[in-house]
Parts: sequence; structure tokens; C-alpha cells
Amino acid sequence: MKVVLVLVRLAVAVLADPVTYEETTVNLRVEGRYGALFEGNVSTCGHRVTLASGKKYHCNGTNNDSNPCPGPTCTTALDDSHIGFDG
Repeated sequence: MKVVLVLVRLAVAVLADPVTYEETTVNLRVEGRYGALFEGNVSTCGHRVTLASGKKYHCNGTNNDSNPCPGPTCTTALDDSHIGFDG
């Protein structure tokens, strides 16, 4: 199933220590063409993400070392919600 992702809103409920990969609970809302596809709490941390196309990315918020503090991202929260996505 291919999902058209219009909006991903990530509200951090609990902040993780910026130098660790501890899980953080966030409220995730995914909007599709006709309304919300998912809304709920998700526990996430920085990790390797595999897209539906099979491509793999290390996703920890450091943006190729542009940001010194690793942690959870919108993409890892979406991945941990188990909604199939690619992009």
C-alpha cells in the first residue's frame, strides 16, 4: 500500500538526552489526502530506516554531522509507527 504523505507533525512529549539513543515518546499525526492516516503516541530513537524501495538510511538527526546531537527524528517516528512509506 502506497501512502501519500501530506503532513507529518511531530510533537516531542519527552526530550531524550541529546548524546544518547534513548527512546523518546512523541505524538505523531500523519495526514493523507482525505484526512488523518495515523495519530497516536510512538516511542522512537535514532536508528537505521529501511524504505519501501529497500533503500536504507542511518537516521539519527545529525544530518551528516551538521548537528552534533543525535536523537529521534520525524522519519524514525514514522518508521516506528509501522506505516509503509517511501521518500
